[in-house]
Amino acid sequence: MNLSPLQLLAATRSPRPPYRAIAAADGTTGLAEDSLSPALLALLQRPQELWHPEGTILKPGSRSTVTRLTLGHESFVIKQYKALRFHRRLRYALTRSRARQSWENGQVMARLGIPVARPLALLEETSCAIPGRSIVLMPFQTGTALSEEHLPDLPDLPAIAAKLHQAFSLMRTHRITHGDLKASNILIDENNDPHFIDLDASLLHRSPASFEKDRAKDEARFAKNWDSNPALAQAMAGVFDR
Repeated sequence: MNLSPLQLLAATRSPRPPYRAIAAADGTTGLAEDSLSPALLALLQRPQELWHPEGTILKPGSRSTVTRLTLGHESFVIKQYKALRFHRRLRYALTRSRARQSWENGQVMARLGIPVARPLALLEETSCAIPGRSIVLMPFQTGTALSEEHLPDLPDLPAIAAKLHQAFSLMRTHRITHGDLKASNILIDENNDPHFIDLDASLLHRSPASFEKDRAKDEARFAKNWDSNPALAQAMAGVFDR
């Protein structure tokens, strides 16, 4: 059965197949895909091991930290969202935490065929319904950032541009915007396929007007990546065309 983007969004908000609820002994709760290995599901029941994982830090930050974790022969990425000031946490209690937004956005986009790093699990600490720390677990996505410094590693720009055009066309069809299209958030794999990461700011728009406004922002941010490289700007010029 084909579901609309809004139906898919609703489906990510409850522990129904293909998701299962996580309820750890320390009170941490969350959601995980049913297809995860027993070892990974068991690890999610021990969130204390994920708040400070033994792995390679890929991106430190004041609000979130991204770490690569190896479990057996598989590699994953843990994005840990740190607890914010109380007034910010209270606002998220009335809406959704940043981690839950990323989980929902990634699940919906992946199921619609948009190339993203699909989230596998979500963990959240809460106190009186006010969110604290949270985690999104994703498969480790190999690839080269679509940036000027990596241009020698990306020889087939026309093929990359064509596949980006397909991805952005699909996002237009479903009225989805990314929200932060800097070059480091677009990874290109060995088959020239793009993969979007960092989905915290992505939105599924109900209103065509709000979509067009944010789509224009996406296009402007994407174009800003090539300000100092006319050749790259020319290669990427048509990726947002209808």
